Amino acid sequence: MSRKDLSSVLSIVLLDEDSPLECYYNRICLVGKCIGLNFDSSNLLKRTISSLIVYTIIAIGLYFVISVGYSIFFSESMPNVAVTITIFIFNLQAVISTIFLVQWQKRGSIHKFIHLLKEPQNGEGVNKYRKGLLGQMMAALSMSILILLYITSTFGVYFSGKNVTVIDREIINSFGNRDSYIIPLIAQEYALFGWNLSILIYVFCVEVTFYEIRYFNRSIRTISGLSEESLCSEISNAIKKYSDIAVAVRSLNKILKRYAFMMIACSIPSLLFCLYIVFSRLNSEMEEKVIMIPALLYLLYSFFSLTAVPAKLHDEITKTKSAFYENTQIWFPYRSSVYNAAVAFCSHLEQSNLGISIWGFALLSRPIILTTLSVMATCLALLLQFRGYKFGGNQMCNCSTI
Repeated sequence: MSRKDLSSVLSIVLLDEDSPLECYYNRICLVGKCIGLNFDSSNLLKRTISSLIVYTIIAIGLYFVISVGYSIFFSESMPNVAVTITIFIFNLQAVISTIFLVQWQKRGSIHKFIHLLKEPQNGEGVNKYRKGLLGQMMAALSMSILILLYITSTFGVYFSGKNVTVIDREIINSFGNRDSYIIPLIAQEYALFGWNLSILIYVFCVEVTFYEIRYFNRSIRTISGLSEESLCSEISNAIKKYSDIAVAVRSLNKILKRYAFMMIACSIPSLLFCLYIVFSRLNSEMEEKVIMIPALLYLLYSFFSLTAVPAKLHDEITKTKSAFYENTQIWFPYRSSVYNAAVAFCSHLEQSNLGISIWGFALLSRPIILTTLSVMATCLALLLQFRGYKFGGNQMCNCSTI
C-alpha cells in the first residue's frame, strides 16, 4: 500500500467528512478497544472484563515499580544503577498513563471537553485544518511501531535465554526467579500501549484546540462591516466565541494539568539517563542496543508531545490580540461605538494564564521548553564528563553506578 493510499484510509478512519469532534475521538477509542482499554462501552460485561484486565495489569505494574524502587535504594550490589532508574521511571510512566486513561474514560472528561470546544464555532477550525490534524494523528499512531520494536526485542532477549548485562539480576528476579520475569514483562508491554493511547488522546485534544483558535484568529482578521451596527455586532459575537473557547481551554487544562506534571517530571530524568546510557555504551552488545534505542526514541517523542504541542497552543493564543489589532477595518475611521466594543474585546483578551499548565506551576510555552532543554543538556554533559573520573589513586568513578 502506498503512502497516499495509507493517508486516504486514515482520513476515512480518523477524520470522516461528516463526523463531528465526538466521532473523531470515538475513532481514536477504537484503538483502545483492540487492546481492551475502552471503558466507554455501554455493555456491562465488556466494561467488567476491561476493568479486571486493566486493574490486574496496574497492580502487577505497581508491584514491579515498587520492587525496582526498593532495589535502587536498599540494594548493596547494583552495578547498573542508571539503567535501573531508567527502567523504574519508564515503567512508572506507563502505569501512570494507564491510570489516567481509565480515569478520563470513566469520568467522560474528554467527551465533556469536546462538547465545550464544539459550541463556539461548531468545529469549523478542525474541518478547515483537517489535513494538519491527520498528519499529527498519523505521527502519533506511527509511534506504536517503536513500542512493537521494544516489545519484540525484550521478548526476543528473554526467550533466547541470553544474559543481557545492561539489566541487573535483581530486576529479572523481582518476582522470584528469571522464569517469573515474564509476568511483569507482559504487564509492562500492555501498559506501554496504554501510555501510547494516553499520549495520542493528549495530542489530539491539544491539537483540535489549537486549530479552533487558529480559525478564530483568522476570522477576527477579516471582521468588517459597512455600518457601525454591523461592526459592533461582529465584535460582540467575537467576544462570545472567545469566552466560550477560553472556557474550553480551561476545561482542557483541568483535565491534563496533573497528567502533564507527572509525565514531564518523569520524562526529564528518564530521558536524561537513557541518553547517558546510550552514549556511554556505544560499544555494547547488539541485544542491549535493540532494547535501549526504541525506548530512547519513544521517550523523545513523549517528551516533545507533552511540551511542544501545548507550547504551540499557547503561542497561538498569544497571537489573538495582535490579529485583532491588525484589522484596520475596526480602528479606522474612528467610531466611538465600534471603538468601545473593540476595547471591551481587548480586555477579554487579557488572559495570560490560558493554556496547558504543569499543575499550575507554569504554562507550557517555548521559553519553558528552551530552559528545560538547556538544563538537561548541561546535566548530560556533566554525567558524561565525570564518567571514568579519577579520584586521587587508580580508583575510577563510573557515573552509571551513581
